[in-house]
Amino acid sequence: MDFFVSHAGPDTEWAEWVAATLASAGYGVELDVWDWTAGTSFVAAMNRALTRAGRVLALVSPAYFARTWTTAEWEAAFVRRAEDSGFLVPVLIRRCAPEEYPRLLTPLIHIDLVGLNEAAARKMLVDRLAGPARPPAGATVPFPGSERGALAPRGSGGRPLVFPGRLPDVWGPVPARNLFFTGRDQALADLHARLAGDAEPVVTVSALAGMGGVGKTQLAAEYAHRHASAYRLVWWINAETANQAATGLGTLADTLGLPPGDPAQRRAMLWAALAGRDDWLLVYDNITDPDTLAAVLPPRVSGRVLVTSRARLPRLPTVDIGIFDRAESVALLHYHLSELSTADADRVASALTDLPLAVDQAGAYLAETPLGVDAYLRLLADQPQLALADATPDHAGLAATVTAARARLAALDPDAAGLLDQLAFLASDPIPLAGAGPTSTGLVVAGDRGKAAERLRLLVRLALTRRTGTGVQLHRLVAALLRARLDPDERAATLGRCLHLLVSANPGDPEDPATWLAWAAIAPHIQAASAHLATIGPPAPAEPEPFRALLADCAWYLYRNGQADSVRQLATALGRWTRGRPGPDDLHTLRVATALASALSFLGEVQEARNLAADTLTRCRRVLGEDSPVTLYSAVYLAGDLVVLGEMEEARELAADTLVRCRRILGPDRPATLDLAATLANALLAGGEVQEARELAADTLARCRRVFGEEPPVTLYSRATLSGAMMMLGEAAAARELAADTLVRCRQLLGPDDPMALLSAVALAGALLLLGEAQAARELAADTLARCRRVFGEDHLLTRYSGTALTGAMTMLESDA
Repeated sequence: MDFFVSHAGPDTEWAEWVAATLASAGYGVELDVWDWTAGTSFVAAMNRALTRAGRVLALVSPAYFARTWTTAEWEAAFVRRAEDSGFLVPVLIRRCAPEEYPRLLTPLIHIDLVGLNEAAARKMLVDRLAGPARPPAGATVPFPGSERGALAPRGSGGRPLVFPGRLPDVWGPVPARNLFFTGRDQALADLHARLAGDAEPVVTVSALAGMGGVGKTQLAAEYAHRHASAYRLVWWINAETANQAATGLGTLADTLGLPPGDPAQRRAMLWAALAGRDDWLLVYDNITDPDTLAAVLPPRVSGRVLVTSRARLPRLPTVDIGIFDRAESVALLHYHLSELSTADADRVASALTDLPLAVDQAGAYLAETPLGVDAYLRLLADQPQLALADATPDHAGLAATVTAARARLAALDPDAAGLLDQLAFLASDPIPLAGAGPTSTGLVVAGDRGKAAERLRLLVRLALTRRTGTGVQLHRLVAALLRARLDPDERAATLGRCLHLLVSANPGDPEDPATWLAWAAIAPHIQAASAHLATIGPPAPAEPEPFRALLADCAWYLYRNGQADSVRQLATALGRWTRGRPGPDDLHTLRVATALASALSFLGEVQEARNLAADTLTRCRRVLGEDSPVTLYSAVYLAGDLVVLGEMEEARELAADTLVRCRRILGPDRPATLDLAATLANALLAGGEVQEARELAADTLARCRRVFGEEPPVTLYSRATLSGAMMMLGEAAAARELAADTLVRCRQLLGPDDPMALLSAVALAGALLLLGEAQAARELAADTLARCRRVFGEDHLLTRYSGTALTGAMTMLESDA
């Protein structure tokens, strides 16, 4: 036998490709999954293979050095290498960090296949192992990147796929691969069978369902990593709430370079971008509500969506994930601690009822300490039972392992244990952690660089967190158990320290799109901490003023990204937490109130928005002065509410004065300035100052196109107002063209009842009437009148305009009869 192929379990498909490639080149190859039958002694088979093989190929990846048996294989081969040069040949299939690559292997010349396509990888492998050959055996195995013929990227047009190691063009933020991932082979195969297949006119969706702690997220991440080379876009979205799902889609839109806008607009743009391709996978992790899933499923496109959920979702193909079987639990414990006897591993697994999350923590604990199994089981039995808000009767073993691991962490590094407790008050999303330094903007600072790195290492080593890039992620059950162990005083103090921790991560100006990716990462944690603030006490945590500033910035980021309901939740949390302190005239209270007024208007609660904005503007003028940016923002959004409510004269007066101030203080191209300019143009149009409205709308539209592009609301607002002014000035053909295009965009992105869509419809109906197209004008005007009556009532200006257009069309049709 020429070669024995040594590999880690997650790399099996690549091992089969390497073995088949060498067999086709005339070499004799031994591979465990081909040649070792069930019941074979693994140790004996490995020893026989190492004795028979002319050379050993070690398929090198991070997983390879994390596995007990693969380590034994290359170490045995290394000993023989001293007698037989060239016996051990490292073959790189995935990049390893320098600290992951053993020093013993460093002197060996390796074969690097990372990033190559199939043809180049095949040539590199065969050429570098050149030797005596025999005629091809005729058997072929598909290149793993083509997903064994079943999951080639749809629409790829024969694009060469890469050998393992290169991720898709768009990849993120998929959790880091779990090097101790164990078992679940049948679940992975079932999932792959459901997601694989030929192109379909609709998205292919499959789900993983099971109770908390069984490893649904880990299984989904493993699937994404195993099949990454089949896609050009893989995107992971934490979707426990509708707002988190919207944030994840917004971050994907940012990554793809799509223009800003509210979630509905950006979602429509994102679906349009995905509609032209079918080589993508979206993963929605921890969906709890079928309505949330329905809102984020792409329509009429070909692609794949993977969902994880604690409960089965209606009418969705589902792979049920249960607890480990005993063999999987024992295998995972052995990955952590190879010298653990099978009998002892069985006892530990039984005590933890085979819950994967608990078994993983137990293995990490036993590997970290000299404690024997008997002592560890006594330790678990002595842990106090923790009561969670939601019933978790099957997680008694997890509660014990979490408590024991946290106690071990406190013994090793009390500051790391304190950091862990603070992180438990954040969201289940990845937490962007870093050490203090000039590049830590937008990252939670966990101490100086050296200490931060060591603390992260301890958290991961004890399996209390998972590493995600430069940060960590806590399982929601682990976080809940950590919070449950705190008494009220400890809870208040820890949450107070958590708020200070978050302040270190302020990404900067929420109006600047360049900061939005950083805001997307930190906003869920600000929201989670705020939610805890709203329910805690007494005692209440200390009130750090910088956190209120951060919360106000976060509110404006959420508003700018269309997450109006999240703004309301933040404002509510702030009110409950401060209980009226430091008062309604506090700077940050006024900033949040302004953001809330804007959000209420966005949610259609215009009268409530108008009342809040008017009160806030009065307070801002008295406390901060006329030219404060906070005062200007309050005036901008009050003017918009006045227009929607039909109070045009007051809107015109407020907008004209405020626009001069905004251009001078904020700048002519700031979002708030452009919002106000569009509002003033509409008010001028309503007041009969049509030429002035046309000029201002044209200037604002040009600026909006340059700054934002064609799709954001302020651009559509300017387009609708300009088309109306052009129609009223008799520029019928130009008005028709602009209004028709704007109406299509508004209906697609905002819906047919949005004020901008209705303004565009009125302008288009008028232009059609001017052009003599009475029947088309009549149909559009009748539909628009019905909508305006329903949305605005009988007395609104748009209702009257659409009624006038309908009357004119009917008169024209009667005269032509």
